Amino acid sequence: MIFSTKYRKNTLVLLSIPIKKILLEIKGNFNIKTIGCDRNHVHMLISSTPMISCTQIARRLKQMSTHKIYQNSLYKSYLNKLYWNKQVFWL
Repeated sequence: MIFSTKYRKNTLVLLSIPIKKILLEIKGNFNIKTIGCDRNHVHMLISSTPMISCTQIARRLKQMSTHKIYQNSLYKSYLNKLYWNKQVFWL
C-alpha cells in the first residue's frame, strides 16, 4: 500500500521517523510487515485476513495517523504552515 502526501509535497523529510512510529503503533486486523518513507510518500507491506478489504485498512491507517499527528502541536504547526499558510481562492 502506498500513501502519498497532498499535492506530492516533500513534507515527510522531517516527519519520516514519527510517521513510521505512528503507523506501526496502529492496531487492527492487519499487520504491517515493512514500512519505508520517502520525501513525499510512504510504502507499506501489509498482511491481513481475506475478510478485511484494502479500503478498510487504508481508512483506518489514514484516520488514526492523522489523529495522532494532529495531537502533537509541533507537527500540526509544521503542516499548517506548509499547506494552509496562504489564502487561495479556488474556482
